[in-house]
Amino acid sequence: MSDLVKLGLYELVWNHPPLPDGELLAKVASPHARRTYQQAIKRFYGCIERDPWLVTPPAIEDYKATLLYAYAPAVVAVHLQVIRALYDEAVQRGLLPSNPAAKTSLPALSPERGVRLPPRALAAERAAHLPRHTHAGRRERALSLIALHTALSDEEVNALRVGDFLAEEGQGVLYVRRAEGRPPVRVVLPDEAKAALDAYLQERAVTDESPLFSSSPSWSQTAPPAPATDGRA
Repeated sequence: MSDLVKLGLYELVWNHPPLPDGELLAKVASPHARRTYQQAIKRFYGCIERDPWLVTPPAIEDYKATLLYAYAPAVVAVHLQVIRALYDEAVQRGLLPSNPAAKTSLPALSPERGVRLPPRALAAERAAHLPRHTHAGRRERALSLIALHTALSDEEVNALRVGDFLAEEGQGVLYVRRAEGRPPVRVVLPDEAKAALDAYLQERAVTDESPLFSSSPSWSQTAPPAPATDGRA
C-alpha cells in the first residue's frame, strides 16, 4: 500500500475503517436533522478529493469556501457544524488525535428575529389559503395550524428546536419547555399540522438545535392585525 497516493476510495477502504458517521447519526433525534447530516457528509466526501482521515485544517477552510460559493451562509454553517461533529465523534472514540474542523469559524449570521403566531380566529382561513409551493407559505401554514390546534404562545414556539419535533407511533409530537429544570410538556399534533411541519422542514438544512421556525416576516404582513381579544387559550 505504500506506493499508493493519499487519494481515492481504494486507500480509504483498505487503510481505514470509515469515519463514524453511523454512530453520529444514531445520536440525532430529528429525522429532518438526520437527513441533513447524511447530505452534508455525502457532499463532504464528494468534494474533499482526499482520504477524510488525512484532512487538515486548511482543507476544511477550502471546503468552507466551496460551500460559500454554492450555498447561503446559514446552510454553510449547518454543513460545517455537521462535519465538525463527525470529526468530534472520531476524536471521542480515539480514532483521531484532533479535529481538523475544530477551529474553522462559522459564517456570520443575522440574529434570529423570532416568529409570531396568527390569532386563532384567523388561523384556519390562513392555513387554507396560504401557498404551499413557497418556503414562506409552508412556514406560515405550519404556524397557522399550530395556532389553530394548540395553546402555545409566541415565546414557547420561538423556544422550540428541530429536535423537539418528533414522530412517535405515527403521531407528530412537540416537546415544549415551559419551566427551567422541569421536563418538557408533550403536545400531540393533529395529522394536518404534522404534515405541514414536515413539508416546511423538508427543504431546510437543520440540526437538532436549529430553531424549529426560522426568522420570517411577521404574520401581520400577510394578514390583518390581531383584534384586541383573539380567542386563543
